[in-house]
Amino acid sequence: MRDDNCRQWRELLGAYLLGQLEPKEKAELESHLEGCSECRAEEAELRSVAELFGETGSHPGLEEGLDPPPELKEKVVERTFGRPRHVPPAVASAAAALLVVVIGAAALFVGLPNSDGPPGLGDEEPISFGSLPQGITIETSVVAHTWGTELLIEAEGFETGEVYTVSVEREDGTSVPTGTFIGVGEEEIDCALNAAVLRQNATAIVITDSEGDQVLRSNLERRSPSLYT
Repeated sequence: MRDDNCRQWRELLGAYLLGQLEPKEKAELESHLEGCSECRAEEAELRSVAELFGETGSHPGLEEGLDPPPELKEKVVERTFGRPRHVPPAVASAAAALLVVVIGAAALFVGLPNSDGPPGLGDEEPISFGSLPQGITIETSVVAHTWGTELLIEAEGFETGEVYTVSVEREDGTSVPTGTFIGVGEEEIDCALNAAVLRQNATAIVITDSEGDQVLRSNLERRSPSLYT
């Protein structure tokens, strides 16, 4: 895994290629890039995205506060790379920003779903587990598909070596396991699990330990089947 210190530098890569960094930040980032091969590789990938749109450097639209909405980033990357996930966040941010500037915000939003409405097929729906055990942090989303429900989990603080099972509960009270993960303490867990349960039939996400005891539970909002047709 990468050193967590790299995260702050990776988050600056998009602004770096768009010419939006202050001189001090720019110098510090370039110094880091000299000694970090992984961040250099990510910068090269990001630069290739920028070149797709014809230029890098400053953009008046960004200076005027034209900021693409968060849900746009995944859709831009999916259309550009043919894949919705596992693309560096900085790449997604820069691609979205460059598209807004080069193509124009009005044209870009044509055909995209209404961000004010409930999530539909393929959209990430963030969920909350409420009160968390001490030391655990977790961000989870569910994604509705025609074949079932996908769970995207990023978490830290689960007991090292402990095996956890993630399940989706259905309306009738039964549950369907989506998969397991092993706790790695303060290291980050990043996984995608799948359940053969349609989102409209899913009522809760439950995480249990190896003894079968419930560790976390998130009750899902009820969704109409019409959202996914």
